[in-house]
Amino acid sequence: MPRQRLDRDPSTEVMPDYDNEAMRTLLQDRLKDGETMEQLIQGLKDDWETRHQERMAQWAEQQGEENAEAEAARQAEAQRLREEEELRLRDEEAQRLREEEERRRLEDERSRAAPKKPKLKGLSTNKLVATVSTPRPSSYALNKLKQFDYVELYYFTPEGCKDASRADRTTSNDALAPAHIDDQVVFQPVAAHKPSSKVVMDADLTWNEVSVAKTSLLKCMQDAGWPEEHITALSTFFYELDNHPIRQRKDGEKAIVQYQAVVRREWHDELKAPGDEEVFDIGAINDSRMERIYAEHLQNLQVASIERLDRLSLNSTLGTPSYRLKRGRSESTSPERKAVRRQRHEHSRSPARIREPASSRRKTSQHRRLTQSFRSGAAEPRAALSACIVCLGRHPHNIRSCNSKTLWDGTPAQVRKNEKGRLTTAGGNILCTDWQRENGCNSTLHNSRHECSGCGDTGHGAQKCPRAQTA
Repeated sequence: MPRQRLDRDPSTEVMPDYDNEAMRTLLQDRLKDGETMEQLIQGLKDDWETRHQERMAQWAEQQGEENAEAEAARQAEAQRLREEEELRLRDEEAQRLREEEERRRLEDERSRAAPKKPKLKGLSTNKLVATVSTPRPSSYALNKLKQFDYVELYYFTPEGCKDASRADRTTSNDALAPAHIDDQVVFQPVAAHKPSSKVVMDADLTWNEVSVAKTSLLKCMQDAGWPEEHITALSTFFYELDNHPIRQRKDGEKAIVQYQAVVRREWHDELKAPGDEEVFDIGAINDSRMERIYAEHLQNLQVASIERLDRLSLNSTLGTPSYRLKRGRSESTSPERKAVRRQRHEHSRSPARIREPASSRRKTSQHRRLTQSFRSGAAEPRAALSACIVCLGRHPHNIRSCNSKTLWDGTPAQVRKNEKGRLTTAGGNILCTDWQRENGCNSTLHNSRHECSGCGDTGHGAQKCPRAQTA
């Protein structure tokens, strides 16, 4: 038979006062033969205490069951809310994609139906021209982005924009050339298909040039209608490279430049490749491949240094009086004999037996010291890590997944990353990620706020925040 559930806590119960005179009088009728009043009272006390302890144990068990049921109900409710939220977000994303697709379709229809006659915009009274002229990449680079094709970062550097500006002044915008787009032949301006003759490959740029160019690249990708997901992934890619530990090593930045050049090209190739297979996440850095690229770079430097020393040693030898004397004596010989003697001489001569001039010996010694310094791996000043845009710390940690509730010094953090990885304040405002970088963000085409993720100041980002960890 199941026990009856208790309605109240038995710990509040009090044992009856069996020693009271009135109680003793009532207990006279319960005395058995040979049993004293004290024995009867002690038996009643023991019996009450036993049943009291049983009720206490039952109450504890009952409370545990109720707590477990409440916890299970709470977890079930939380799971239900999470599923509803995920479903809502998926519906919103699907709706956003449908609206985006519809917007593009309408824009395409309007562009096709628009009359060829150019239209002039209206004038705004007292509206001043911008104080600073925004550098504009070439039409070739912008057209590449519109076609979702790979384009070199050089076109988005200040030098590349200047080259585009000079080319625009010498190229007619009315000149058209046929182009294949979506299996159709259309005529587009010649400038949109003419690459620059001064273009520099990504692998030959400096990291500073890459850092400056990527800001313009991301803005132009946004203007060209790239999906937000792809822009965010590429932005994360550059941010991770900027904070990669290999930058602190000797010639580490060159390895990062090479990694950027190779991986970004592969990413674009896979984006345009046939099939439905998903493309790799460019924002996730492959450290093993980075180390391999760095090792190859150091090996190439070592080989180049050795070849340079060999050339210097050969030039020093060719400049000695003994060699010039031998060369002068052989001038009167026939070309065939000179070739034979030169071959024998190259195989038999020993540079150590030739007395070099003092200046040549100094050059050789100096380059030998440089090579020894290179081979010993002399340390160079290390580049400081950028501050994490969430905890403002410069200590080594995974800044891509950091979502700390506190800053590096233990004080409460001002922002958190939402489910989409975007910086969000306690008030629900979305902050611009590019604004938190060293060079900030000049874009006015998004709704993200230009506020510091560490202190909320609108005059600087996280890298210049006074609350950031000292480099």
